[in-house]
Amino acid sequence: MKRINGDIEDVLVSLFGEIDALKSEVSRLTRLVEKKDAEIAELKGRLAKYEKPPKGSGNSSVPPTQDGIAEQAIRHTRSLRKPTGRKSGGQPGHEGHTLGRDMEADGTVAYVPDVCECCGKPLDPARAREVSSHLTVDFEVVRRVTRHVSYECACQCGHTTHACLPEGMRHGTGYGPNTEALAAYLLHGQCVPMARVRQMMSDVFGMNLSEGTIHNMVKRMGEKARYPYEVIRQRVEAAHVVGADETGAYVESSNSWAWVFQGDGDTYVFFDRSRGIKAVNKHFPDHFRDAVVVSDRHSTYSTMETGGRQVCLAHLLRNLEYLNELDGGQVWSGDFQKLLREAICLRPSCRVPLPDAAVAEDFQRKADALIDTDLSKLGGEFEKLRHGIAKVRRFLFTFLKDEEVPPDNNASERAVRIIKVKQKVSGCFRTALGADIYARLHSIMDTAHKNKQSKYQAMLALAMT
Repeated sequence: MKRINGDIEDVLVSLFGEIDALKSEVSRLTRLVEKKDAEIAELKGRLAKYEKPPKGSGNSSVPPTQDGIAEQAIRHTRSLRKPTGRKSGGQPGHEGHTLGRDMEADGTVAYVPDVCECCGKPLDPARAREVSSHLTVDFEVVRRVTRHVSYECACQCGHTTHACLPEGMRHGTGYGPNTEALAAYLLHGQCVPMARVRQMMSDVFGMNLSEGTIHNMVKRMGEKARYPYEVIRQRVEAAHVVGADETGAYVESSNSWAWVFQGDGDTYVFFDRSRGIKAVNKHFPDHFRDAVVVSDRHSTYSTMETGGRQVCLAHLLRNLEYLNELDGGQVWSGDFQKLLREAICLRPSCRVPLPDAAVAEDFQRKADALIDTDLSKLGGEFEKLRHGIAKVRRFLFTFLKDEEVPPDNNASERAVRIIKVKQKVSGCFRTALGADIYARLHSIMDTAHKNKQSKYQAMLALAMT
């Protein structure tokens, strides 16, 4: 009996040992499975960005300059705009541009026949009469060298008076305002690289300017631009509607931000290291308490003191387009796009009269219903955009209530786009002073362009001050 009990005890001890070993193995395998699950989740997260549609300028806030070759091809062949059914080109009522026959001619070339084409006898030029005329428009590239001479004159009283040369004109040889204006216009207005500006000046005008000379010219232009630059800032600050945008730019090999604040007829550009409210405070300390600010959903614009806001609907349409591509089976983003497009069609620009107040309220109700929709089943991208739009829901249809407010921020984006072109050409601004000079001259030229004036003439007027 004792032997049997002893055998049972041995068996039980052995079984308990095996159970403990199995428990240890189960624990080890459980930890291994958890580790593998974590690795799988991480790898899925890495692969997710390749499975989702790529973000580009057509479906997000990514600038066109960052589009790849494939995205550029798509952008050129596909648009968020819907077909209107109209033919391409100028529409009825569009003001065309053509060479008029009422221009005053600077000279005349006469074509008088000298022999009869029938019998070959000489013709009398005095009997010729005009039957037709044709105007040709061309230009001459002429380098003009002017010698400026100052004289002195003695008075009967014995004093001799010297005539002074104009301010800024040095003894010896220098370049005139036309040359300085053209250098600034090419370099900062048309984003021509410095080496090509030098080459053009040499090839076209026979002027062998060094980079240092061009740099000094533009630097003098920047100093002259201080006063009109400040006048533009004051006019933007006093405007009723102010568009705002910003873009990244390298200054002194460091990331900075190029800011644009623009009104109906003015553009003010500046650079700053900050993308936050500190940058705005330096130039507009009082913000825009009496103005409606048109911008994207960047948080800085929400912290400014304004009289009202209009969120750029073009930005929202692109964001919603990405959700269309992300999940083609859902209808939420498409319905929101349709609502925004209907509102824009009612008032595509400030020249279109306002609709009835009830119309704006109806659009707001429909937008609120879409914003309050539960999108948790569609994933994080949908919820993220829905929450973002919810924060600015009161500023979706300001343009339906204020006749001076546009539905988009395209004017600011146009002022920003040339800055990106400049950066692609030069890579960066080597000095903070160079960036500031560019901001002043770009502000003046874009302001002139908005007022249907020549950018070059604006630079020439500045150079002659």
